[in-house]
Amino acid sequence: MSIQSLFSHTLAALFVLAFGFTMTACVSQTPVPQYSSDIAIAVFNTHDDNNNLTSSPLPESLATTMIQPIADRNLTVKNIEFKNVESQITRTRDTSRRSQILAQTADNSQILLINEVETEFYSVLSGRYRWNVNVKLSIYDLATGDTLNDNFTIPAVLMYAHEKGDDAIRSVSAEIQRHVGS
Repeated sequence: MSIQSLFSHTLAALFVLAFGFTMTACVSQTPVPQYSSDIAIAVFNTHDDNNNLTSSPLPESLATTMIQPIADRNLTVKNIEFKNVESQITRTRDTSRRSQILAQTADNSQILLINEVETEFYSVLSGRYRWNVNVKLSIYDLATGDTLNDNFTIPAVLMYAHEKGDDAIRSVSAEIQRHVGS
């Protein structure tokens, strides 16, 4: 095979790749479904630290990130403040008990979303700190009592020993947000 024919084949392959990339850019994205704004959803976010056996609110920036997909769908979001239910919520890690407590504070909301994020240190791998971020998303239809749960674990690898559970959640927040939006 001569250099000239090799060059022409390479050029043809590059043209096909460029054409393919150009065509994929023309594909329109599916629009985010929009709901009527009269649907109110109460959202509660909590961080359960399995290493210290404590429950705390998610940092405000993370909580805002988590509910962004809901707001994008034109739903009315009502945050349930952790401090308002802290004494009752920290006594239990059972989601069904938490849902009963939170349903009482979800004034005028048709749906309750509980976002329970647990973090636990796993190991040190090649000088990096591996954490497991376990997420349980629970959606309750307060009118009918129907429930939908989504449980998943995301590994988080942190660089420094001083980084803890909130840092692990922050590093995987985009993945959690993707699940909330689906």
